[in-house]
Amino acid sequence: MKKHTLAFGLMAALGFSTTTVAAGAAQSIPVSKSPTCGCCEDWIDHLEANGFEVEATNTNDMGRIKADAGLLAGLGSCHTAFVGDYVIEGHVPADDIKRLISEAPQATGLSVPGMPIGSPGMEMGERKDHYKVILFNEAGQTRLFSQHNERESPGKGRHLPALATAFSFRFTPFPVCFSYTLVNQCSIIGAQKPGKSERDTR
Repeated sequence: MKKHTLAFGLMAALGFSTTTVAAGAAQSIPVSKSPTCGCCEDWIDHLEANGFEVEATNTNDMGRIKADAGLLAGLGSCHTAFVGDYVIEGHVPADDIKRLISEAPQATGLSVPGMPIGSPGMEMGERKDHYKVILFNEAGQTRLFSQHNERESPGKGRHLPALATAFSFRFTPFPVCFSYTLVNQCSIIGAQKPGKSERDTR
């Protein structure tokens, strides 16, 4: 999966429009997830309800997938997806993915670290925790892309003019020896949700 990052850099170097390239692949999102992840299934349902075509793959080697994708330590969640040349980590809202495709920043992708309750796929009653969507690049830098469920504006996301500002905090690359704490946690959460038919996966 490293080649998706190399391809992105090559297209930028040759002067191709990343907006056009990304938009062309916008409706197709391959997702890698643990076989026991219930909240991942709900996030996939959210994407499909918002016009994306999703191809889900069950795997027990999520650590390798995240490392090869260029994910940064501290930004991990349960599932990892790709849209065009971007990495989508965790419960990123569909509207933020569409905005990423439209604005086409020079970045590796978006992440919602952890599994915040109230994010797409993590709905639990009326509880909606505040969470942030992080834009990150291959240099280990991040910046705030958007945030959701703020106390002063419950249930509404606020898009920030992040693309006009510099990247800030630096993280180290995601370790191959991935801790399965998040994967195990999402399996427990999935077991607590109402059951539904198993999705077809490869």
